[in-house]
Amino acid sequence: MAVTISGDGSVTGINIEATDIADGTITAAKLSNDIEFGVTTIGNDDTATYSDGDFFYSSSGFVYRLLNDGTSSSWYSLGDGTKQTIPALNSVDTLAGGNASVSYINKKGELYVIGYNAYGQLGLGHNNNVQEWTKVTGNVKKVFASGGSTFIIRQDGSVWATGSNNSGQLGLGDTVDRNEFVKINITNVEKVSPNSHTLILKTDGSVWAAGANTQGQFGLGDTTNRSSFTQIVSSGVTDIAAGGSTSYYINSSGAVYSCGYNYYGQLGRGNTTTYNTFGATNITSNASKLFKGGSSHAAVIGTSGQLWTVGQGIYGQNGNGSYNAAGNRSSWTQVVSSGVVEVVVSGSITMYMNSSGAVYGAGSGNSGQLGVSTAYDRYANFTASTITSGGVSLAAYGSSSYVLLDDDTIESTGNNSFYQLGDGTTTQRTSFGSANVPDAVGSDQAASNKTVGQLA
Repeated sequence: MAVTISGDGSVTGINIEATDIADGTITAAKLSNDIEFGVTTIGNDDTATYSDGDFFYSSSGFVYRLLNDGTSSSWYSLGDGTKQTIPALNSVDTLAGGNASVSYINKKGELYVIGYNAYGQLGLGHNNNVQEWTKVTGNVKKVFASGGSTFIIRQDGSVWATGSNNSGQLGLGDTVDRNEFVKINITNVEKVSPNSHTLILKTDGSVWAAGANTQGQFGLGDTTNRSSFTQIVSSGVTDIAAGGSTSYYINSSGAVYSCGYNYYGQLGRGNTTTYNTFGATNITSNASKLFKGGSSHAAVIGTSGQLWTVGQGIYGQNGNGSYNAAGNRSSWTQVVSSGVVEVVVSGSITMYMNSSGAVYGAGSGNSGQLGVSTAYDRYANFTASTITSGGVSLAAYGSSSYVLLDDDTIESTGNNSFYQLGDGTTTQRTSFGSANVPDAVGSDQAASNKTVGQLA
């Protein structure tokens, strides 16, 4: 049996619970087990078998098939009937915390934002704060935010930026702020790490930088700012992180290199000397992922899930059991031996997620940003939050924190002065609670025999 989408978008077939997916304005179609979905009337007669639990939606003239795990296997153009494969969304890069704001890409590739917007970092064409989740644009694959700037990578690989640009950190050749996304003239980008300067990792392993360089954080031996992206490492890099005035990268051997401001020893080079060229740290192998938020401490996940921290620890944010000056470290120190899959470093906190999706935090919890049920200034050891399982991604900035769960919902905690927790209030909270993100479609919904709700 087959399901047919005609040129006008009407759907015929068996067990169809939504009958118009022409332009992304109605609902999804739910099919029963092992029904062939044949696009036969718009110029393509390919067929494919989809199992129970799959769901569909239409967006920007395309019909998508999404699996329960959020991967997208193919799309059909309603315009000419062509079928192509598109890359799966990377959940790690679909949630990003900015300055009292948060950005999120849903499974349709739509970017939603909420919160503080004084620099135009939400990309909405104005600088007004946003009190409820607002859609910015579609066809987005990854989002990166920090401070007052936001970068996105679209499905076609193009890179766009908005927000604060006072040091040229958007890489647009000037120092003029933007309040809507502008395309950057750079290609083949794997990752963006924004701050007062921005680092870009390209697919060829090279690293590029733009923005503030007053502490030598470009590693080029000078302190000259740049407003256009300049190559600072030619090849061999697997991950990057930009702090307020620091830069880090991991090479193909798993060694960590750093440069920039080092007052608290945050470069991990065994001292507190500021450097304007990259140099080796005490992690010489087995590093996998880098995490950096502010300018005072940093974290690294190892290939076996171990966690190292370095730098300022006056609030216990290194998770090494100490605070005040005793908590500072100028060399990377292992604080968790295994099981860590993601980390967020922001201001005076460090949070990590383990392989079960449970979240732990250390550092200042004075605004409830660690989500551990109580507000307390210093947690010198990693403490369990109210997220005990199911987490897939973390984001934080300043005193607000977010977790994307495996059912596509987001929970948030901490400061809420600019509605950034997404609950429609400005009430601070100390435990994770719903951020009411729109268009969240959980696997339990997709696997049921019900219509999969309003997706467009």
